[in-house]
Amino acid sequence: MTRNLANPKMGEAPVAKGFVDRHCHPLFAAREMAALSLSHCNSLQDIQHALTQHLAHYPEIQWLDATPFDRSISEEFAASVLDEVSADIPITLHSTDHHALWVNTAALKKAGLLESVPKLSDGIIQTDASGA
Repeated sequence: MTRNLANPKMGEAPVAKGFVDRHCHPLFAAREMAALSLSHCNSLQDIQHALTQHLAHYPEIQWLDATPFDRSISEEFAASVLDEVSADIPITLHSTDHHALWVNTAALKKAGLLESVPKLSDGIIQTDASGA
C-alpha cells in the first residue's frame, strides 16, 4: 500500500507493478501494407461492400486478403457473410489485434478445413451449431 501524496484525503491505495508487452510483427505489417484496407469499415455491410468493390476492380484476383477488421462490430463473423461476396475466391480478413482470422468457405476448403476442424492446444476455431 502507498499513500496518495497528491490527495492525502484519499488514504491508502494498492500499487501494482505493470507489464507492457512491447513487440512488433514485421510480417503482419508488410502483409497489411499489401492487403485491402478495411480500416474505414464500421459494419458487416461496409466490409462486404469494400470486398465486393475490390473484386469488381480486380476481376483477375485469385485470393483476397484484407485487413484490419474491427472485431467489436459484430458478435459473429461467419464464413457465410463472406460467401455472399464470393463463394469461389478465397477471402481472408485479419483483425485489428492480429489475433483473429475471418475466412470464407473457399478459404476453408483451400486450407483443408471443411471436412474436420482440428483440435488446438492454444486458441479456438469457431464453428456453427452443426460443427462447420
